[in-house]
Amino acid sequence: MKRRKTLKTLGFATASGLIFPSFLFTACQSNTFQAIFFTNETLHLINDIAETILPKTADSKGAGSINVANFIDIYAKECFSLEEQNKLKTGLIVFEENCQQKHGQSFITLAPLEKHNYLVEMDDSAMNSTNPHYFSTLKELVIFSYFTSKEGTENALRYVPIPGKYDGDYPFEKGDKAWALA
Repeated sequence: MKRRKTLKTLGFATASGLIFPSFLFTACQSNTFQAIFFTNETLHLINDIAETILPKTADSKGAGSINVANFIDIYAKECFSLEEQNKLKTGLIVFEENCQQKHGQSFITLAPLEKHNYLVEMDDSAMNSTNPHYFSTLKELVIFSYFTSKEGTENALRYVPIPGKYDGDYPFEKGDKAWALA
């Protein structure tokens, strides 16, 4: 009886692992996305932060331009504990308040170099913090959501949709893109 229950549980886990991510990523790409955890203004701020962290290049779009904030909105609502949710929400409020105090304007209205410098300061602050910092969480979410998106996987990384045989000694030159694990 235990074996049957285990097989059934594994079947459901596998099926949900295949269905849930595809639903999640499809919902995030919608042009009519409605915020469920953050406000629309906060999503705009997150996209601006994301675009500063991972800007567009000649080969790929930036993280903000593919709306990673939509994914982060769903992910934070569905996967974070209440404590983590509150830390991220209040952290973004503090982020904006600090920017207003330091620069006299919102992060979104700063010049690109000022945005970059402000994020470097935030990252240094997060690295020197003894407690888990909201900015580290936000940065991880931006990177995770970008490199699990179609744009990040297919254009920012080296992508082979149907790989051939295993080659453990594949040539890799300095400056080559990392491989996508899709």
